[in-house]
Amino acid sequence: MAIEVKLPALADGIEAADVLNVLVKEGDVVEQDDPLIELESEKATVTVPSPARGRVDKVLVKAGDKVKVGQAILVLEETMETGPAAEQTPGQVASQYDEPAPPSRESKGDVVEVKLPQLADGVEAGDVLNVLVKEGEDIEAEDPLIELESEKATVAVPSPIRGKVEKLFVKPGDKIRVGETIALVSTGSEDRASSAAPSSQENLGEAAASAPAPAAPTVVPAVAVPHESPVQPLAPSVTTGEDFIPAGPAVRRIAREIGLDLRRVKGSGKNGRILIEDLDPYIEDYVRKRGGQLVGSVGVTAPEMPDFAQWGPVRRSKIEPLRRKIAEHLTQAWLSIPHVHQFHEADITDLLSLQKRHRERVKQLGAALTLTPFLMKAVVIALKEFPEFNASFDVRNEEIIYKDYYHIGVAVDTPAGLIVPVIRDVDKKTIVELAIQLADVSQRTRERKVSLEELRGSTFTISNLGSIGGGHFTPIVNSPEVAILGVGRASKRLVLSEGQVVERSILPLCIGYDHRVIDGANGARFIVRVAEVLENFEATFLGF
Repeated sequence: MAIEVKLPALADGIEAADVLNVLVKEGDVVEQDDPLIELESEKATVTVPSPARGRVDKVLVKAGDKVKVGQAILVLEETMETGPAAEQTPGQVASQYDEPAPPSRESKGDVVEVKLPQLADGVEAGDVLNVLVKEGEDIEAEDPLIELESEKATVAVPSPIRGKVEKLFVKPGDKIRVGETIALVSTGSEDRASSAAPSSQENLGEAAASAPAPAAPTVVPAVAVPHESPVQPLAPSVTTGEDFIPAGPAVRRIAREIGLDLRRVKGSGKNGRILIEDLDPYIEDYVRKRGGQLVGSVGVTAPEMPDFAQWGPVRRSKIEPLRRKIAEHLTQAWLSIPHVHQFHEADITDLLSLQKRHRERVKQLGAALTLTPFLMKAVVIALKEFPEFNASFDVRNEEIIYKDYYHIGVAVDTPAGLIVPVIRDVDKKTIVELAIQLADVSQRTRERKVSLEELRGSTFTISNLGSIGGGHFTPIVNSPEVAILGVGRASKRLVLSEGQVVERSILPLCIGYDHRVIDGANGARFIVRVAEVLENFEATFLGF
C-alpha cells in the first residue's frame, strides 16, 4: 500500500521550513522512525522520521525547497521484507555513515547515538573538560560520560541508558554544541559477538556483504531535550547539488547579516557542515571594512589595536570561555539598559553588634554570619514594597513582567571571574538558613562545581565588595533583571548624634536600575528603605 508522507506540525506558530538535506533516495528501504529529510525551521534544524517501514517510491522535495505543514514530501510503499539490508548493496550499507560503520555483530539490542542535550536557555555549546568513559567500557544509566564547562558552570552529562560504549566522538578540549554526538552506546545483550573491524573501505564493503547490516543508530539525548533543540541523524548520506549548503539557522542568519555567500565557506563540521567558527575570518573582514563597527552592536566600535610591541615586551592570552561570556553579557546589559545609579549610606553600628553576638553560634552550624544575609532580607522587604524592582522589561511583547517570588543573585569572586549563583525564596528563609546556604553555594561556585540551574532565575542581584574593600561603586544591572545593589566596605566615622559626637560604622550603598521601568523618585525611595531596614534590623523583624 502506498503511503503519502506529509510534513507534520513542527512547533506552535511554525507553518513552513526549508529542506536542508534529503536523507533517502527513490528505491531505498527505510524502517519506521528512520530520518527522511533534514529541515531548517525557524529556530532549529530537525529531521522528519518515517511513519512506517517501506520502500521509497517517489521523493517529492529536494534540498533548498520550502515546504509547508501538510505538504507531501515523499511516497512510501509499505513492504513486508525482512530487513532494510535486503534492498541495499554492500556499498550502500557502507555509505550510510561518514564514520566507519561499526563491526558487524549479532545483537539483540540497538546502537544508540547519545547527543548533547539542551543545557539551559540560551546555552548552545560547551567545552569538554574531561571524558569520563572509554570505548569498550560497560556503563549504567546515569553514569557520567563527559564533564563539560558551559557558560559559568561545570556539569556532567550522564548516559541515558545502560550499555557498552562503542565509539566516542569527543576528547578533552573539544567545543561541542547542543545536538552533536557524544558517543555511540550499544544496548545489545551480553551474548553479542564482534567480528574483526575492517581496515579499509574495501574491507568494510566485504564485511557488510557477509554479515547483516547494522541497524541505523537510535538518536537519544543524554537528558530530556526541548522540542526545538537541534536533532540530527548520525552522519547521513548527503544530497549533492549546487543549491545545497549544509548550515544551520544561526550560521545562515549571520551570513545574511554580513552579506556572505555561504558557497564561499568551507565547512569544518561533519559532511562539510558549516559551523559558526568557520565564519570568523569573514566576520572579521566585515568588521574591518565597516570601520570596526560590531555586528549587532549599534554605535559601538572595535578600535584597531596599535602594535604595542613597538614600545616594549607584550604577552597575548586567549580569552577564556567564562571571561568571554561575562564580557558578552555585561556588554549586552550596558548597551540595552539605560542605567541610573543612586548612592546612599546606612549606619550599621547596631547591626554589626547583632552580627557579633550571634557569629559564634552560626559558626558552630557550619557557616559564617556575614553581612550579606542581612542585606538579602533588607532587599526583599524593599522589593515587596516596590515590586517594579523585582521585574523584567519585555521589549518584544511590550510588557513589564512582575515576579511574585524573591530569588536573589549574589555575585561571587572566583579565580576564573565573576559568577552569580542564586539563593531562592529568600523571603521564606531565616538569616541562619541563608548564611548556611550562602556559604555552601559560594564555596562550590569558587570550585566551579555549581550547577547551571543554580545560576538561573534570579530576580535581583547583590554585589557586596565589603570583604575586599573600597567605597561606592556603580554595578551593571544583571539583565534581564532591572536593578542591582552594590555594597562597599563599612568605615568608622565620627558623626553628630543627639548633640553628641560618636563613632559609627557607615556602609556605602549604590542602587543601579533600568530607567525604562524605574523612575528616579522610586529609586531614591528604594535605597532609603533598604538603609532604614539595615539601621533598625531588630525592630523591623520584631514588627515595630
